[in-house]
Amino acid sequence: GFFSGATPTILRGLAINIGMLTTYSSYKSMMAPYLGSDTQSNRFFCGALSGWTAATLSLPFDFVKTRLQKQRPDASGKYPYSGVADCIGKVMAAEGPFAFYKGYGTFCIR
Repeated sequence: GFFSGATPTILRGLAINIGMLTTYSSYKSMMAPYLGSDTQSNRFFCGALSGWTAATLSLPFDFVKTRLQKQRPDASGKYPYSGVADCIGKVMAAEGPFAFYKGYGTFCIR
């Protein structure tokens, strides 16, 4: 259908929004004694921290999304992954949990 294949993109978007929206206010409160309660430096620093949190939470979902988008069928026409859960399971078994964080530094800077 029209929304076929949208699941990995939706999951990634949710992870980014959860990472940013649930941490920004907490970071602002924690940093208020050091940077002031409503200063530009507090907003900037805490925005960067919540962006970093969002990147950290969303990278595994981005990794799975990219793997699914880039997969090609083999000679018999079979794709390596049948969906999100299958991709996660096969990557975890073959490459381990840290495979989901390949390119972490670049992902955070971008």
